Formats: sequence, structure tokens, C-alpha cells
Amino acid sequence: MELTSSLNPLQQHVRAIVYGPPGNTKTASSVTMSDVCPSDWTHQRLTAATLPQRTLVTLDDMLWIGFDSQALLGFKQLGVAAPIFDLSATQTTRLPDELRDVVAQTVERVRTGKTKTVVVDTVSALDELLTLMLRDRGLDGFDLYRELLVQHLRFALSLKELQCNILFLCHAKAAADTVATSNSNSAVTAAATAAKKQAASGTATIIPQITGAALNHYRRDVSLIFSVSRGMQTGPDKRPVDGFWFNARHKEFDAKSRLLLPDVLPADWRVVRQHLGGL
Repeated sequence: MELTSSLNPLQQHVRAIVYGPPGNTKTASSVTMSDVCPSDWTHQRLTAATLPQRTLVTLDDMLWIGFDSQALLGFKQLGVAAPIFDLSATQTTRLPDELRDVVAQTVERVRTGKTKTVVVDTVSALDELLTLMLRDRGLDGFDLYRELLVQHLRFALSLKELQCNILFLCHAKAAADTVATSNSNSAVTAAATAAKKQAASGTATIIPQITGAALNHYRRDVSLIFSVSRGMQTGPDKRPVDGFWFNARHKEFDAKSRLLLPDVLPADWRVVRQHLGGL
């Protein structure tokens, strides 16, 4: 085992989970990781009237591994394009082979310096594809769950050593049902007990949508977990801004930061990286 340093290049890249409901600019905010991101790219909400007219910019330093159907459909309207491996329509019988091939090509693109940021869009859709694949194999119940953990671990580990930025995009879900399903004393007591356990453990009520403990395969190796919200927040000039925001700390949403950050930041990686010292 070679003694290394916290200044190792592998430690100097952004590794993050970004999650939220559909339409909350998870994918669009990822564009701001590119060195050629348009300077007028904004985290503020756009309308047809405020949509900027741009000459098409190709984000050659990024790479999408797409599992959501038409994940980058809106990019053309926003004036950008990006390289993507689109696995959304992959047949379940072909999924393991396609994943190995995509990972191998991704490793090579990163090694040669072509790709500086990899975006997995979304791990939630990958989770669904893997689940369907295992059901097609006849697995169910605990056997399916156990094999699903293995499949996620294999994919997460295959990207772990990449010397580049990695964004794992996810949908959101409730961590547990802590609401009584009836008015019976036992149901109310069970719901109250579950809520207390959740509060005592520090677990958020909204988390990234990945099945069970498979989430830990991604959570443990990232330095940032941001939920994305939409609404009014105070901008840098102290005026209210209607836009999209990263929540670096929130009592209801799963969040994580190994670095000191404001609780709420614009959904813009250029701003985040300024707080990270240009990481």
C-alpha cells in the first residue's frame, strides 16, 4: 500500500449526488461544470420570453451516461449539446454488457483528458432498469434486493477511481412512511414511533430515489449531497430571485457536505466551486 496525501488529484474533484423531483433543473445545472458553459447561463427560471438566443455550444469536456429517456431533450433549445451514452432503451438482456462497454469507454475518455466531468442521469432510472433486469431473470423478494445491491456496487465502484468530476443525478422519494394509515391506536403509535426513530437518527424525510441500502454505495464516496428546490431566495444583491437552488443543509432533505458551505446556494456549479476554492 502506497502512502499518499490529501492533495492527491483524486481528492481534488467534485463528487456529488444531486436530487429532486422532475423539472427542478438537475440536468441543466450540471452544464455549469463545463469549462465552456455559456457565460449567460442562469439558475433563474426561464420562460419562452426570457429564453436566451445562443450559438450552439458543444460541451466536449463533459459526458452524460443517460438512463432517463430523452434526458437531454431540452439542451438544443438552451443552445448547448453534449456527448451522451444513451442507455434508456437498452434491453435488459443487454444491460450488463452495455454498462461494461460504456464504463470502459468512459474510463478511456477520462484517461486521455477528453472528459473532465461525468454525469449519471439518473441513478434512479438505472435502479429501475436493474430491477426490471433482475425480475426478468426470475428473482424476487430478498434475492432480488440482494442482487440489486451487488449490481449497484459494481457500477459505483467502476466509476470510483475516475480522476474527474462525477455528478450522480437522482429523483427524490420519502425515506419512510411515518403517517398513520388509520385512526387505530396501534397505527398512530407505530407512526409516531417511526417518526421519533427517524428524528433521533438524523435521517431526512426526503432522500435520493435509489432502492434501500444501494443508496449507500453512492452516498459514502461523495463529498456533497444537494437537493434541488425551486422558489424565491435572496440573491447576491439582496433582492429576491425566482430560481433553482442547491440545499447544502436542510432538516427535511438528505444533505451532506465535507466542506463548509452556505445552507442554500444557486443551482450553479460555478458558484459552488468558488466556495470550494476553485475545486
